[in-house]
Amino acid sequence: MKRNKGLIKSTVERLGLIVLLIVIGCGKESMPPTTSVSIVVKSLSKIASAQKTSMSPALSFVASFTVTVTGDGMDPLITAFPGLSGGEHSALLKLAVPNGSNRLFLVEGKNQNGKTIFKGSTTQSLNGTPVSIPVTITPFEFTKVFFPSVTQTVSVGDAFTRDIAVFDLRETFYVAFDLTYDPAVIAYMGATEGDVFKKDNGVTVLQTALKEGQPGTIVIGLTRVGQIGNISGSGKLMTLSFKAVAAGTSALTFSDPKGFRTQSHQDVPIDDWQDGAVTVETKIEGVVSTIDTAINTTAEAVVKGSGL
Repeated sequence: MKRNKGLIKSTVERLGLIVLLIVIGCGKESMPPTTSVSIVVKSLSKIASAQKTSMSPALSFVASFTVTVTGDGMDPLITAFPGLSGGEHSALLKLAVPNGSNRLFLVEGKNQNGKTIFKGSTTQSLNGTPVSIPVTITPFEFTKVFFPSVTQTVSVGDAFTRDIAVFDLRETFYVAFDLTYDPAVIAYMGATEGDVFKKDNGVTVLQTALKEGQPGTIVIGLTRVGQIGNISGSGKLMTLSFKAVAAGTSALTFSDPKGFRTQSHQDVPIDDWQDGAVTVETKIEGVVSTIDTAINTTAEAVVKGSGL
């Protein structure tokens, strides 16, 4: 009988301990399995400012962001986000990430063709508490041919120029491509070389011509001369001169890219071609002249009426 009482007492004590543990456990707030992460993509304003003085790609080229998170005990998490609208210099990307130590966050800014043009990364340990993570992205290596000023507005009769630039050109000796425009809106006048092909005191030759039978098409070729080697880098390739002949908008479109090649005639890949445009407006000199005449006439009448 005493033995049974001892067994019953031991059992009751164990049950009491279990109940106590359950009560204590229920009193604690369970942590979520994931962490709410806000990624602040920063230093975009600095990159945008640098764009004004260098040939790096503009932020307007960022059509989308991709965030890839990796770490121990989790499958790679890849999330896509919309790109930047005009004038934006920052981005806030929000996602839920499985908890764990040293999660690696890779942020990529992509152009409209899905090519990575900005990249940055950081690591962060996550324990369920919401966190904000700054990530600095910088221009990522790629080769681009583009107009530094995508659009331009001029008036009928104006002479104007448009620069063509390259970003991160690699081991190139000569280039050849066509450029099309609307001959009813603007007229092509000529071209001058930029500085990028003249590196190391290189001798260069630029040739342009209007394609026969295809109005509004410029055939362009630029080469270094002699055994002076290839060039790499970023800068102004050439400057094209035009005259505005009628009101309207003309696209400036790269077409028939015959190639960027090395001195040994090997192809140099171009990752992106960025077209441009020009808008021609009608001058309002006649309106201004009429207003000036009316003002002068009124002033003369006032003077005469006052007897001065």
